[in-house]
Amino acid sequence: MARLTFGALLSAFLLSGLQVVAQTTACSPPTWTLDNVKINFNTPSRANFTLSNAATGTSDVISCNLQFATFCELQGTTSEKDLYLHLQVKNEDVWVNVTSSYTCDGKTGRVGGVGEAVGQCALDKYDCAPEKIVVKGAWSDW
Repeated sequence: MARLTFGALLSAFLLSGLQVVAQTTACSPPTWTLDNVKINFNTPSRANFTLSNAATGTSDVISCNLQFATFCELQGTTSEKDLYLHLQVKNEDVWVNVTSSYTCDGKTGRVGGVGEAVGQCALDKYDCAPEKIVVKGAWSDW
């Protein structure tokens, strides 16, 4: 019963409204900065990460809402293409790639391209059906 309750709470994890503007010039890649890179939860709450593109002057917010997560951070550098959400749940590390390919219910897709909306995937680490990751928003490759 406790695992099902935990699973239901984990399903509340939400990435919403992320839209990244791509710059297509090969000689001048965008420079990304990560604000509020590391947040430790003392109580269940929401953590916001700001993703800024210095090349276009745009910024977007990634919202991380996880109850029972003791740790949540967004990881990536200006020289890396992929960004990862690193979560620590029940002392286990969970990594979510928010810019690369994902596999969901046997289908492989790409979280990319403005207009693509939702990918919902079960975490392999847990075997309770309600434990889902929901990724919403629109991405562009950079």
